[in-house]
Amino acid sequence: MIAPFQSRLRMAWPFAEEGTLSEIDTAATNPPWSVVGDYRVPPPEVCDLLTAKQYSMNFEFSSAAFNDHYGEDFPVDISFPGSPYTGTWIYNTDLGTSQTYNEAYKWDSQIKLFQREIDPEEDAFAVFGLAGITYIRHFRNETEEGVPISDWVFTARMSAAIPYPAKNQDDELIWRASGMVFVTLDKTEYFSLTEGGPTVTTFTYYTLTEAGSTYLGIDDLGGPGQGEGGCLPVADVAIISHFDP
Repeated sequence: MIAPFQSRLRMAWPFAEEGTLSEIDTAATNPPWSVVGDYRVPPPEVCDLLTAKQYSMNFEFSSAAFNDHYGEDFPVDISFPGSPYTGTWIYNTDLGTSQTYNEAYKWDSQIKLFQREIDPEEDAFAVFGLAGITYIRHFRNETEEGVPISDWVFTARMSAAIPYPAKNQDDELIWRASGMVFVTLDKTEYFSLTEGGPTVTTFTYYTLTEAGSTYLGIDDLGGPGQGEGGCLPVADVAIISHFDP
């Protein structure tokens, strides 16, 4: 399945980039997702993305692996599956709400994918990739008396990342994508310097950008469970269905 649209640079639009192609080291210990292919004729993996109608996205977060790696006390394991349509973004919070952005304008054809129209009433929402999910949870650690020790905010984002043309270290033309999974944990701790004294707070931020994932069957950054102390033993983005021919 070849995209019928091309830019003036004869790259598969809308994935064309002006100027010199960047160089990506695909021989690194944990290389980023990439496939070899001429930018004028996208390889099958990129053509799949150009015709994908719906995605499967799921992750599992291991609190034991995170705590062991960072010396922390995050309280629970977390998992979440999502199946957004192309051109939509699922936003799920611990308030028991799940909202799908751009649903009325979802890209249910290849032409719509290339047009990439966003609902004008929702254009302030930060869209990312071809589709995605955002999952947010708050947790509190307390003493038996109900005194807060720490608050955590867990945020995970997964996306069907947009590929773009590049070259590898062997000067081969490739397509690569980045940013399939992005996890942050924010911790606020409460304590008193003196007994009965005022409460003091400290803040710690963890950003798991090298956790690894599997994207369309290809491991990215070593694959899930390989990076960031193995905190994400499952992190997978796959295609459920394609547009009708």
